[in-house]
Amino acid sequence: MKLPYTGQVLVKNITSDIGVLANMGFGEKVRYARKQLGLTQTQFAKVLGVSFATVNRWENNQVNPSSLAQRAFEEFCESSFISFPAE
Repeated sequence: MKLPYTGQVLVKNITSDIGVLANMGFGEKVRYARKQLGLTQTQFAKVLGVSFATVNRWENNQVNPSSLAQRAFEEFCESSFISFPAE
């Protein structure tokens, strides 16, 4: 059921969003970046040059990335203008 438009606009609390982003683990950052780009895990894996299973395991916190993979992810985010607040 769709509610009628009342002319009011909801404003997100950006401060709370920043707090959530600053406390993200690696898997949450991977999911956040992927969703920002509108990619599936398979598509994101291809872009990063890893397997679907790797992205899936990162997002589900089953595996921690190697330092090389983590740096590659960070560089990808920088080049794609996806930033995370300083922790």
